[in-house]
Amino acid sequence: MTVLNNTVFTVTTDSCADLPKDYLSENGVAVAELTYFADDIEYGTEENPTEPAEVFFAALREGRMTKTSQINPDSAYDFLKKNYVDGTPLLHVTLSSGLSGTYNSFCIAADMLKDEYPDAEIYIIDSFGGSLGQGLCVDIACKLRNEGRPAAYAAEILKEEAPKMRYLFTVDDLQHLYRGGRITKMSAVFGGVLGIKPMLHAEEGRLVVSGKVRGRKAALDRLVATMIEQMDRKNTVKFAVSHCDSLADAEYVAEQVTAATGITDCIFSHISPVLASHCGPGTVALFFLGK
Repeated sequence: MTVLNNTVFTVTTDSCADLPKDYLSENGVAVAELTYFADDIEYGTEENPTEPAEVFFAALREGRMTKTSQINPDSAYDFLKKNYVDGTPLLHVTLSSGLSGTYNSFCIAADMLKDEYPDAEIYIIDSFGGSLGQGLCVDIACKLRNEGRPAAYAAEILKEEAPKMRYLFTVDDLQHLYRGGRITKMSAVFGGVLGIKPMLHAEEGRLVVSGKVRGRKAALDRLVATMIEQMDRKNTVKFAVSHCDSLADAEYVAEQVTAATGITDCIFSHISPVLASHCGPGTVALFFLGK
């Protein structure tokens, strides 16, 4: 793990934050790999690393079924202990507790580590989301750390800011939402025939369908229009876009946001297999700080 010279606390997260490898390396952020199963093989382990995006999405488009599982407290403990170095405070940002039990596993693991090191400063932060919305929470932690702020201060700021993060999604394949219980079978069939594209957002840490738009471009434009309506114009200086094997559409959204708002600082990445298993190829997601 690379640690910056001015680090006053360690920042860690899990692989659902979807942060690019260059970002993780430059900011000294260690990542706990969350796993998924495909063809009776568990990926995201030392024996079977997470597949490259192009390999994973190609298999998903061919109909391969995947399933996911949360990290258990023992594995979370091993990760925290490995990254709790020389008494340096540690702040860990997790996938939403509304989407996974990962947050609870890390809370249990932190208590286990504090039993071993009673004076340890360890903060577990619920991002109330995933993908690059979670990644933007990590970015806030890194910014505060690099400014020399203490971990306790950063934790309090994140508890205030994380619930304000906005998560907007549109998907191309309604069947993945149906299998995940997000829409009914009739809606999936009806929408597929008419070219209906559902719009989703995060609500209390869970994904919910918030509307439907006819046509892909209209759905992408709706993402941008919704951001303009909901963003905190005073404090939003960065946004993020992630996608499931839909690079051109994701780039279009990023370009439209910059054209509409003047904000050029954007974190851009594909969605990790664990999350992509639930939303499917063609997903485009937009993240920013809301009012």
